Order: sequence, then structure tokens, then C-alpha cells
Amino acid sequence: MRGFHSNKLVAGAIVAGLAFAPAVYATAGYFQIGYGAKSVGMAGAGVANPQDTLATAANPAGISFVAPGLDADLRLFSPIRNASLGATRDRSARDLFLIPNVGYTKELNEKLRLGIALYSNGGMNTNYGTNLFAAPFGKLGVDLSQAIFAPTLSYKINDNQSIGISPLIGAQRFSIRGVGAFGRISSDPGSLSNRGADLAAGIGARIGWMGRFTPKLSFGLAYATKIYMSKFSRYSGLFAESGGFDVPANFTAGLALQATPALTFAFDAQRIFYGDVPSIANPGPTATEIGAAFAIPGKTIAAGRKLGAGNGIGFGWKSIWVYKFGARYRVNDRWTVRAGFSHNDSPIPDSEVLMNILAPGTIENHVTLGLSFRPNRQSELTAAYMHAFHHSQRNASTAFLGAPGRWAMHQNALNITYSRNF
Repeated sequence: MRGFHSNKLVAGAIVAGLAFAPAVYATAGYFQIGYGAKSVGMAGAGVANPQDTLATAANPAGISFVAPGLDADLRLFSPIRNASLGATRDRSARDLFLIPNVGYTKELNEKLRLGIALYSNGGMNTNYGTNLFAAPFGKLGVDLSQAIFAPTLSYKINDNQSIGISPLIGAQRFSIRGVGAFGRISSDPGSLSNRGADLAAGIGARIGWMGRFTPKLSFGLAYATKIYMSKFSRYSGLFAESGGFDVPANFTAGLALQATPALTFAFDAQRIFYGDVPSIANPGPTATEIGAAFAIPGKTIAAGRKLGAGNGIGFGWKSIWVYKFGARYRVNDRWTVRAGFSHNDSPIPDSEVLMNILAPGTIENHVTLGLSFRPNRQSELTAAYMHAFHHSQRNASTAFLGAPGRWAMHQNALNITYSRNF
């Protein structure tokens, strides 16, 4: 939704309600691997495998198959990021974040369930002590946080099938510093860098279906539309379409197999449409356009390609597939263990290394482990650990005056969720 007057109030309320950290850094591009410790423990494989009330973040139909209750989750997240451009190297300074998520579900009648979820969708963060682009423009870094409020209604068609829908009310906060060197190739140099935090809000929807065709085999489908966000007016000279930064649409299909009464396997395939958001997907600068930024004679840039223009310079991201595999084993009535693996290709081609030094979303492989303990019939405590393996990308001759560019990252995370059934 664009242009509604209360967008900053709505965004601020959602972000404040999450007690949101200054920024979050996620995994598959900039989306979280999963929502809540039970989901993370199985690498996010959840569209046909609902485990708690946060299942609505993957598939709103899933809450028809979980016990009504409350799930409060906290994630301690540590991304380690390094970058170099030519002979200049640095490590991003801030590498520890707290990320909250909460879900609630209530049974309205034997067919209908009402759910509410408030969760962090993802984000990006870097904080370099050295400006890799141009030292005179101060420290280099970016902060992007995205939160989603999702009221949900699910309808149980019969004992084995359900459909659900969630309006997605999105809020995001963004700031960037140290990119003033690109002022000559911006359509609005005064709204390019060091403008402080800006807020935006928007709306989309997620619909889902889940079916159990045998007592052991379940299938699920979910589609989230693009969340159409208001513009970052303070950064209209940076992002394409005068500050546009919508949340990409995504689609997930999955299945779950109960191999034994105690052992369940799950698999999801998710498509994230980064390539449909111009500010993310538009190609990064060419060598000629970078030359224009530094006033090199003979180097120019077309007006329509300037930062902030409708077809302006972007980050060159492409749409990606994400594959998630998980297993859950119920040891007894008190203890459950989980494990998972997730893989996705990097959304960033090697040719786009330059601009993505700001936010290197390059992780491809993740492993997870989880453990739940149920002290009584109403309560459960779950922990999950995720490790994202080191991955780097390099371009031997970036557009930045021919200098080689490289960045690398690995991640660790710990989720703790308290669940209470009603």
C-alpha cells in the first residue's frame, strides 16, 4: 500500500511491539530460515509440518492442526561478515542480535481457528570501520529491519484438510551511511546517505492449504504476495522508484511423512521472488557508471539509470529456490529431538559484488539441531541451534575502477521458545 498517511505510525508501532533490534541479518538472501525454535530445529521445513502457533508464518492453514496456545520465541543471532575492495579490507563490527517472534491461536469453533503472529521477516546489517568505497565519506554501513504482523483465520474443511489466510501488515526500518561517493550518479543526492532511520509500512497477504491424505502423509502449499510498502522518502535518491523497497512474494510447497509413530520427516521447496523488486533486482553499476560517480572524463550515466530513478541502479539480486529438509523424533512424552538442513543458491551473481559489499546475503548451506522438553501437559521449552557455513563470493575485476572485490560470511544462531497450550 502506497501513500497512506499513517504509514510511519503503523511501522513504528509494529517495530516497537517487537522490541526490534537495530537490524537483523537473515539467511536465504535476507529471509529467516524459520520462525520459532521448533521450525528452526527442522531447518524451517514447515508448510506441511505445523508444530506450534508460529506455523502461520509458513502456512496459515497449519494452525488448524496445532493445539491452541501461545508461543514466545527469542533468537540470538550472530552473523560474521568480512569484505574487501582492492587492498582495503574490513570486518563488520556488530555481530550479535536479538530477534523476537510470538504467535497465538484460539479455537473459535470446531471448524475455525483465529491466529495472531508477530515476527521478524529478516533484514540486513553491516557496520564497517573503514569506508571501502571512499574514506572521506565516513564509516560505511547499512541497517534494514523487517517485521510482519499477521492476523490469521484458518478453516478446517474436514478432518484432514484446511485452508487459511493471513493479511500481512509489514513494517520496515532502514538507514545507510558512507555512500556519499555516489552522489554524482544519484537522481536526488540529498536523499542518498546519512539521513538517519526511515520507516515504511505496507500490506500483502498469505494464503495456504494443507491436506493429510493418509494418516502418515501430509502436503502443504502457501503463497505470499508481495508486501507493497510505502517508500523510504529519506532515501529516494538511493533505491529505485524514488525509495521503493517492497517485500518479495514467495511460494512454498512441502510434504511431511510420519515414518513411524515417533519419527517424522519434512521437506519444503520455496521460491523467493527477489527478481521482481526493482530496488533489489535492478543491475548494479557498470564501470562507466562508476567512472561517472568519480568524475572520470568521458564516463557518463543515463538519467534513467541514476540511483533512485525508476530503472535506477540496484543490487542485481535474482529470484532463488530454497530447499529445506527436517526430521523430528519423539523420544518419549517429555523429550523431542530435531535436525535439519537447508540449501539455496546465493541470490547475488559474482558480477554484482560491488554494491553488495553493503549487505552480503551470500549464505547457501545451513544445518540445524533442536531439542524440546515438556515438563507438564500445558508447557514446553524448545531450543534450536543453526549454523550457516562459511561462503564467499569474489569478482576479480569489479566495476569499481577494476579493483577486485570479495565478501564472506558465516552465521550461528540459538532460538529459545516457550510454548503454553490452552
